[in-house]
Amino acid sequence: MTDDGLVVAGDLRLFVSRTGVPDGPPVILLHGLGGDHTTWDRFAEHLGDRYQVLAVDQRGHGGSDHADGYSFRALAEDVWLLADALDLDRVTLIGHSMGGLAALIAAQLRPDRVAALVVEEAPPPVPLDRPDVEPPDQPTPYDFALINQLRAELRSPDPANWSGLESITAPVLILAGGPDSTLPQEAQAEVAGRIPGASFRTLPYGHGIHAGEGFSAFCDAIDEFLGSRVHAARS
Repeated sequence: MTDDGLVVAGDLRLFVSRTGVPDGPPVILLHGLGGDHTTWDRFAEHLGDRYQVLAVDQRGHGGSDHADGYSFRALAEDVWLLADALDLDRVTLIGHSMGGLAALIAAQLRPDRVAALVVEEAPPPVPLDRPDVEPPDQPTPYDFALINQLRAELRSPDPANWSGLESITAPVLILAGGPDSTLPQEAQAEVAGRIPGASFRTLPYGHGIHAGEGFSAFCDAIDEFLGSRVHAARS
């Protein structure tokens, strides 16, 4: 099954690539800052024999609408607007970096609707050195306005984005990229420690585990997690 197109989610149209088993358990994939749904192509194919896979261009990225404003909370709210538009009740969320934090916030907003959560190298709630950047000379495949708005949040994290971690009831896997990552590793582990029953693993492939040499290890980790923890939770 392949079905790509725009979905009206609240006030925005979000581009969604839908692959895999049409009636399989839905998995929503959320990309990192400046990316789009294609960063998940190999992984979507990997999941496609078991799941209904929905790889999303988040607001301001790829084929989705630009927005009046950007925040990690808005990205998270878009997840449930999209799920409602597609008539999806419970979903598995898998997010990388920006998308990982969006998934983590989404799980706090609606813990009852999350079957499982995988967070790959999401920015933790500590101030990061991310100064504003100048617009490039050439057009970008995303709304450049989102870059500095989200970097401002990384410099000064909103505590509300982590205030409901203890309310997450779904199985959770936090993946960190090890010493080559651009994010503080201990702070990611501390996030996992605040979520009841969450697992924390280090896959030493840097910030983009799933998109590079770490692809096989990433797939193995997800298969083990979804195949054991999630099935056990449903039985």
